[in-house]
Amino acid sequence: MATDRNALKDKLIENLVIIGAIYYFAVKPIFEKLGITKTPEDTTIDDVSNLTPQKNAWSGKAFIPKNVQVLLLTSSAKSSYAKTIYDALNGFFGDDENKVIAIIRSLKTQSQVADLAEYFRLTYKLDLLDTIRNGTEFAKTWRPLTAGLSNDQVSEIIRIINAKPKYNV
Repeated sequence: MATDRNALKDKLIENLVIIGAIYYFAVKPIFEKLGITKTPEDTTIDDVSNLTPQKNAWSGKAFIPKNVQVLLLTSSAKSSYAKTIYDALNGFFGDDENKVIAIIRSLKTQSQVADLAEYFRLTYKLDLLDTIRNGTEFAKTWRPLTAGLSNDQVSEIIRIINAKPKYNV
């Protein structure tokens, strides 16, 4: 009788561990990707999305004040960075988050982020932050669950940008 009870108890624990693993490694990531559950990273991303354009480096030209000296990118740097980011997020087999993060780290100010975001919008007709989060149309079509960077990676990018000075080094 005690042996049957211990076997039943062991089987129950085993099943609970399996269910927990399935949830943690399969269901939870899908829910997060679909936006069904909110993570702390989602909150960080939402906070940026809720900023006024004048306070949001991702808003492009609206972030850059008139009559203030700001550090911007050269035309060739904007073109190169935008193409590299677009290509890194447009792959058939996956995104190259290291290239995207390396470019963001190389920018010196939030005004350079705004300058790049504006160039990206004009060139590709896409919002830079949205593209980093969700990938390109090609990636969304061929990799709907994996297009774009993870919320952890996007939050890291936002933290990197928020730590930069606004307009000048």
